[in-house]
Amino acid sequence: MVKNRLAQKHDTIYFYSKSENLYFDADSIRLPYNEETLARTNRGASNTGIMANVKGDISERHKNRINEKGKYPEDYWIDIPRLQGNGTERIGYPTQKPEKLLDRIIKCSTQEGDIILDPFVGGGTTIAVADRLKRKWIGIDQSVMAIKVSDLRMQKREDDLFNKKQPYEVILPTFDFKKLQNQDGKEFEIWIVDKFGGIPNEKGGKDLGIDGHTQYGTPIQV
Repeated sequence: MVKNRLAQKHDTIYFYSKSENLYFDADSIRLPYNEETLARTNRGASNTGIMANVKGDISERHKNRINEKGKYPEDYWIDIPRLQGNGTERIGYPTQKPEKLLDRIIKCSTQEGDIILDPFVGGGTTIAVADRLKRKWIGIDQSVMAIKVSDLRMQKREDDLFNKKQPYEVILPTFDFKKLQNQDGKEFEIWIVDKFGGIPNEKGGKDLGIDGHTQYGTPIQV
């Protein structure tokens, strides 16, 4: 129980765009009106609702049309609960997010055929939802176990029988560990810096612990 601060009950979603020319479809994520709003609604023959803030006669200035598709969501999403430990969706991955959350984000910000990139794929929630919504996807993780968990999840995913899963490729790093063990220290340093995407310091002698640099000049020490 937290006594010296407010309980942390939310996550923050950051929205970035390279330019003003972006795709955002708020209509795709409309939500149902709550019961209180519907109780104040007088539905006419046109299937378009009329909401009044008073009971009885509805004056013209109080008429507001209600879209049958629902309302636009606010910038706080209290209708998406956190995953429960015994939930059917739970796969046991510690940072797993609800599929409903990724479903909403992907629907409003992309179209079918767009590419979704998750550089921290973890348990595979993003790519599973992207695949179901007919988006292309790329999932990356430094943990080989995370990739294997995500792969297993994709293999087991069962949507409707008429929705065939998109084919995908799993790429795992493969190294000859015995060959690496037999390398001398300098060769190993050069190999590591190269795999990191840096520029190795191939000079012999003392290097003051600087074994290479990134392309931006940041020192790398193995």
